[in-house]
Amino acid sequence: MVRDIVEESLEEEVSDLQAGVNALRADLSKTNRDLAELNRARQEIEADLSDKKGAHDLDSECLRLRLDRTSRIKRV
Repeated sequence: MVRDIVEESLEEEVSDLQAGVNALRADLSKTNRDLAELNRARQEIEADLSDKKGAHDLDSECLRLRLDRTSRIKRV
């Protein structure tokens, strides 16, 4: 087998490309982990928002009932 400058250059280029592919795979893996973490955080925020909306609705209803009761008492 004869090795020449062209073959060595091609081997070096292949090695560089493989290193680039490996780096991109590592970045993709990290990005996927980050995305999964963000999705979990979004789900927690949505659940928290739902709980807060329910509490707000309950507070609003209590306030409405209190105001209705107060207005009825003042009329009597």
